[in-house]
Amino acid sequence: GWHLFSFIISLLLNASAYNFKINPSLTDVEEGGETRFNKLGLSIKPKKGRALVWPSVLDENPELWDSRMYHEAKDVIKGEKRAANHWIHLNDYITPNDWGCTGSFS
Repeated sequence: GWHLFSFIISLLLNASAYNFKINPSLTDVEEGGETRFNKLGLSIKPKKGRALVWPSVLDENPELWDSRMYHEAKDVIKGEKRAANHWIHLNDYITPNDWGCTGSFS
């Protein structure tokens, strides 16, 4: 969905998609709410006080997206999910962010 679209736009604008994502959990979730890495077959349940950290690019070429890291947030079935996402960028991310994924300031 949106993460992939945003990443592709960033690459087209020669900007920085994030290299690492840090996803600390602020709450426990009773049921659901996992972060699912589809190609790796992994689902990680959020746990208060723990954080997921993963690279989004290839080690051998940090300009290329690592498709294994495509992920999605599964629906919360019971409880509440709160997190504080952080992204670490290699290159300029401010300019494309100002453009709002349109490539235009208007």
